[in-house]
Amino acid sequence: MVQAVVKFLKGKAGYCCREGRWRETVIFFAVPLLAGLFTIMKVFFNPHCRAFDSNDDVLHTFPQLFYAQEAMRSGQLPLMGLFNNFGSPLTGDALTYPFSLQALIYWFIPFEYGMAVARFLTAFLSVLLLTVFFRRWMSRTSASLCALLSFFAPHFIWYTATHHYQLTLAGLAALLICHDRWVSLRRAVDLVVLWGMFVLLFLSVSMNLAVFVSFFLIIYHFIVTGFRWQRSSTGFFLALAGGVAFVLPDLIYMFQSGLLSVRIGRAYPHVSPIQHVFWTPVALSLIGIAALVKRAEWRPALAVVLLGLCPTALVFLLIHFQQIWHAIPVLRNSDVSRFIWIATPFVMLGMGVCLDFVRQGSRAARAVVFLGLFFFLVELCFFPVYYNFALYRFRPMRWVWGLVILNVMGLVLFWTEGWFKAAWFRLFAWLLALAVLFLELHFAVFMVFGYFDMKTCRPDVIYYSDAGADRFHPRQLVGQFGQPGRLAG
Repeated sequence: MVQAVVKFLKGKAGYCCREGRWRETVIFFAVPLLAGLFTIMKVFFNPHCRAFDSNDDVLHTFPQLFYAQEAMRSGQLPLMGLFNNFGSPLTGDALTYPFSLQALIYWFIPFEYGMAVARFLTAFLSVLLLTVFFRRWMSRTSASLCALLSFFAPHFIWYTATHHYQLTLAGLAALLICHDRWVSLRRAVDLVVLWGMFVLLFLSVSMNLAVFVSFFLIIYHFIVTGFRWQRSSTGFFLALAGGVAFVLPDLIYMFQSGLLSVRIGRAYPHVSPIQHVFWTPVALSLIGIAALVKRAEWRPALAVVLLGLCPTALVFLLIHFQQIWHAIPVLRNSDVSRFIWIATPFVMLGMGVCLDFVRQGSRAARAVVFLGLFFFLVELCFFPVYYNFALYRFRPMRWVWGLVILNVMGLVLFWTEGWFKAAWFRLFAWLLALAVLFLELHFAVFMVFGYFDMKTCRPDVIYYSDAGADRFHPRQLVGQFGQPGRLAG
């Protein structure tokens, strides 16, 4: 993986034209850095705001990690958490993960501040590693944009607030990079690194998501090898088996406790806005597939279809036809939108190829820009997930006229020749990329981070809580019990 980063910095990865070294460095480091700062920005503007969740973080993760640290300091393995439900096992626990990579932060930084550091590093690593992976197939600018879109996708960014979900995309991207190096070079050191990445995935990410990531990686491996068993296949499955064996007791206890859970007989309760799929990236991804097929690059095209579009379409159908969803024994108890977390980077792979195709400036590329902007406005106008956007409250007739004007502009772009095409086409291509980025950042700003009001911490937003919300206040707890009530312990 380190060699892949070095190769990226030297400008030798990928198939697109090389850009200036300074621009490459800025894109590679500055964009992930800004993404990390964006996720914790409110703590810099509001001194009474803390970047942790007052639910899972405060009630489960912080006390369990505190006990795990105390047990390890005394030379014991943290097998039981005494601060949760009168004692619950940490082996098989889906929230604590005391041996995870992000848990190391809380050994050096207090919990209320450590979560902000963890979220910053999560965003930085996720965008950085996804950029490296995408760079193999597209330009640096498109790779950086697709990495941002993958991380800030609504169905993922909402859950990255919690400890056990944070490294999902970073782990996926690291495994994809290590896998590609092992398949192409087949060196022992790459196999060891691949095994280490599997171990870190199972130790750091919610176990059910780690299983999903492994399933996607198996399909990706056979796509890369042309659905043939090669020498690299043996090493890949040995690395995967080694990672599973490393955490096998944890995996067994997780499934056993899951079968005993009271949730096993219940259907997933609701469908929230975070489960909606944005269709503009999907539409552009379809065009990217056509561009890949035209270049005879069948394997990335197949990865976009099987690992990106098919899971996204399946989740969309299950969400909108819940009778089918709730009739499937395992899926009925789960949030099926989590499949999209892993599928989104593969959808963005196709979209990034499409954006590079648009930069060619051909007549077909002009048509793609027109269609992309058309999809964007349709989605912005009629999807209820944008109800916080002020323009959404305008009368629908204004949007209809806007769509008509956009159609006329698209026809002009499609048929115009000469300086107008050269001067304005690049502007509209950038507008398309920014429009897609706006789709997701709008959701993050309004519904996840609450950045429309920087002076209020907004404890109802999962990403932030008021200072002191991680402390136990006995009087406050007792005050919640009415008379003549009592608390038995």
